[in-house]
Amino acid sequence: CLEALGINSVRDLQTFSPKILEKELGISVAQRIQKLSFGEDNSPVILSGPPQ
Repeated sequence: CLEALGINSVRDLQTFSPKILEKELGISVAQRIQKLSFGEDNSPVILSGPPQ
């Protein structure tokens, strides 16, 4: 789906028009993946086991 929009790299996603992305993917998904492309992630860190 992103490739069809001409998005082939993280940099492409970072510079892509948010309005077009929202129209194509929906507001929630568009905002989430653009934030992730800049390393923004507010989800909690969950331990999966003891430290190694």
